[in-house]
Amino acid sequence: IDGSRGLCWINDTFSAIIAFVVPIFLSTLLNVFLFVTAVILICAASSDSKNVKSQRSTQIRIVMAIFTVLGITWIFGFIALLANQLWPWYPFIILNSTQALMVSIMFLGTKKIILRYYSFCCGFKKRKDPIY
Repeated sequence: IDGSRGLCWINDTFSAIIAFVVPIFLSTLLNVFLFVTAVILICAASSDSKNVKSQRSTQIRIVMAIFTVLGITWIFGFIALLANQLWPWYPFIILNSTQALMVSIMFLGTKKIILRYYSFCCGFKKRKDPIY
């Protein structure tokens, strides 16, 4: 172990795999399992109400969006690690550093929130027959 000769203080490839790749891979597998379980439980919730079905659909869309943002980031991370190339590190770093921004845009960029913000800023009254 010598940090002065390279980028990583672990110079042995096998040790680096055991120390970094295996824990991240196992964590990712656990997250995928928990995600699938949560989606199954949301879909299995029984209710005949139209409002509950709409709410369930919204929850699944939100979960899928977050899963996509976080999943794509780590796909680039694994590609960068395994490919031993410089180019995959750029999307990984950019996506990883902007995850909070992307999640905020997903939640604040809905049509309902934008219309409410626009009506608040411009002083419009809410219509009795909602357009959203």
